[in-house]
Amino acid sequence: MSEVRPDLRIRQLVIVHRHGERSNYLAALDAHLPDTNMAGTVVGGKKGTGWSNRCSQLVEMNGLCGGTVQQFWKKTVLLAKRNRQPLTRLQVQVLDNLNNSKSQLDACDLMSGEARSQLDSTSSACLPGQLTDSGKAGMLAQGRVFEKEYSSFLPSVTPSHILVHSTQYARTLESVQHLLTGMFGPRMPEARVFIRPKLRLFPDWSDGIGCHALRQLLEPFQQAAVSNNTAKMDSIVPVMSALFPNLNHIQNNHPHATILDKGTFAQLNTFFDALVAWDAAGFNLGGKTASDSQKQQQNHVKSYEAMMQLSTVANQLLFHSFRNAGEKDPRVFRLGMGRVLGDICAVMSSRFDSTQVDRTVNDSAVAATIQTYVKDLVPDSVAATEPILKDLKLAVFSGHDTTIAPLIASLGAYRGYVAEIWPPFGSHVVFEVVEHVPPSSTSKLDSSQEQPSIDNHYVRVRYNSDPLKLPFCQGRGSHFSGDPSLCRMDVFLRAVGKLVPGDYDAECK
Repeated sequence: MSEVRPDLRIRQLVIVHRHGERSNYLAALDAHLPDTNMAGTVVGGKKGTGWSNRCSQLVEMNGLCGGTVQQFWKKTVLLAKRNRQPLTRLQVQVLDNLNNSKSQLDACDLMSGEARSQLDSTSSACLPGQLTDSGKAGMLAQGRVFEKEYSSFLPSVTPSHILVHSTQYARTLESVQHLLTGMFGPRMPEARVFIRPKLRLFPDWSDGIGCHALRQLLEPFQQAAVSNNTAKMDSIVPVMSALFPNLNHIQNNHPHATILDKGTFAQLNTFFDALVAWDAAGFNLGGKTASDSQKQQQNHVKSYEAMMQLSTVANQLLFHSFRNAGEKDPRVFRLGMGRVLGDICAVMSSRFDSTQVDRTVNDSAVAATIQTYVKDLVPDSVAATEPILKDLKLAVFSGHDTTIAPLIASLGAYRGYVAEIWPPFGSHVVFEVVEHVPPSSTSKLDSSQEQPSIDNHYVRVRYNSDPLKLPFCQGRGSHFSGDPSLCRMDVFLRAVGKLVPGDYDAECK
C-alpha cells in the first residue's frame, strides 16, 4: 500500500502466499509423454530430461537424508553465494498443533517419496514438485515488489519482529526464503520458520481428509458441480487422449493409482496440474515456430486449450463448490479454513491486550478461542525466552493454491475475476493492519504506542495487489470514512472470529 495519507500508517502485515513455479510433482507423466519437443528438450526418450538445468541449486541435496534442516539450508546458502545470490538463512522448527516442537527435522521429510528416490548429484534436473530456478526468481522478484510497496514500513522490521509459518514442503520453504531475501536483502541474514502440520495451512477440503462433518457438507455441492461440468469433461477427454496416446497405460500403471481411481475429474486434474507446471516452465507439447510441423503446432494449441478448460472445471468442482457450500452453511468455512483464519486473527490480536480483544469480539467463547490461537503461534519454549509476539510486525504463511482460493472464499470475496482464474504460482493475499493517527497527533506517527487501541485500527485485504471487497465491511460505519476497502478492526475480528473453530476435532465428528 502506498501511504499517501499522513494520518494512516501500516503497523503490521500478514502475507499468505502460494509457492512459486515448480516442476510437475508426478514424474511418471513426464516419462510417458510422447517424443515431442519441449523447449528444445526431448522428454519422451529419457525420464526427467525436460527438467534439466532448471533446479540447479538442488544438486547438493544428495546425501542429506538423515541430516538436519539447518544443514540443508546452510548448503543451500553456500551454493547460492557461489552464484552471487546471498539468501536469507532459515532456521526451521516443527510446530505441532498443541504447542509441541522438535528442534530438528529430517531433510527427507521436506520431499515426497518420489523425490527422495530420485536424488542424483550428477544431474541438475528438478525433483518432482520442486521449486524451479524461475520459481525462485519469481519469489525473489515478488519480495522486491513488496519492498517498494511497503518502503515506509519494512525498514522498521527486524528478525525479532517476524513470524513465519510454512508447510513441510521444500517448495514452500524455498519460496518464503526467496521472498524474504527480496524484501530485506542483507538486512535479514537469518529468519526462523515454524513448520505447521500439513492440514493447518494446506487443508484438503476437497475430500474432507478425515473431517466427517466437512465431507458431508461439501458432498452435495461437489456432486452438483460434477453434474454441471459433465459435458465439459467429456469434451476434454478426446483432447487429452490425442495429447497423451498412453493415457490408459498411465492411468493403469501410475504410482498414484488410488488417486486416479476416484473418478474422471481426479484423473483429468492430474493432467491439468502437469500442464500448468509445463506451461509455467515454458514447455509445450508442440512447436511454436513456422518450421515446426503442423501436427506439433496443433498439439501446442490443444494443450493450452485443454489446460484452460481443465482450469475452469477445476475451479467449479473445488473452489466454487467450497464457496457455494460455505455460503449455505458457514461451518464449511469454519472447518475448511477456520484454523488458518484463526492464525491470522491471532497475529492481529497479538498487537492488543486481551481485554480489548474480549471487549471487541463481544463473545467470550470466540475471544477465548482467539487467545488460544495467539498462544499457539509459537512454541511455549520460544515464547518464554523471545518476545516475538510483543511487537509482531510481519507474519508470513507459506502455502499452496488450496490455501489461497478457499481463504478468499471464506472472506466472502471469491467473485469476479478472482473466482475465474486458478491461483497462479506465487499468488498472495496480504492483510494490511493500518492505524489511523489524527492530524493533531502527526508528531507521534512513527512512535510506538505502549497500548495501541483497536478502535483506530483497520484492515485492508489485497489479492495480488488488488483490494478485495469484504461484504461484512461494506455497511455504514463498518469501514474507514470514504474507503470501503479499509475494514474496521473490530468489525473484522467479530466477523472472522466466528469462523474460527475452538475444538476442530470435535466439530469434525
